[in-house]
Amino acid sequence: MKRATVDYYHGAYGPTLRVDVRSALTLAKLRNLFADLAQGKKQEVDLCTLEWVKSLSSVRAILLRVLPVEREPYKTLELLSTGLGGATFRWARYAEGWLECATPGWAEWSGSSVSDPRKHRRRFSGSCF
Repeated sequence: MKRATVDYYHGAYGPTLRVDVRSALTLAKLRNLFADLAQGKKQEVDLCTLEWVKSLSSVRAILLRVLPVEREPYKTLELLSTGLGGATFRWARYAEGWLECATPGWAEWSGSSVSDPRKHRRRFSGSCF
């Protein structure tokens, strides 16, 4: 199984968190994690500690958290700190927001898949920030 890779850099629109998912199986694991958050099976998870995620040196932690209320903040992804060990993020959504991320075919997740004929793989990318 290809692991998802997470990276942080300063892009044209400011700080950017990139999650690169290169297999359908890994994408399914990510959606299942979002579903667990939506259903309350998990309240907080550090994405970077999961065996199917590879964190580059620019990212220390991505804390996924379920908010206790049905009112989502303006910014769901927040950069908490940066340093030698990498950046720490908090990605907080209420249950319905995590369910949107978990739903197959949701507009942002179905946005792009790129075929690389040299390596015979598919890369899935999207965002539900």
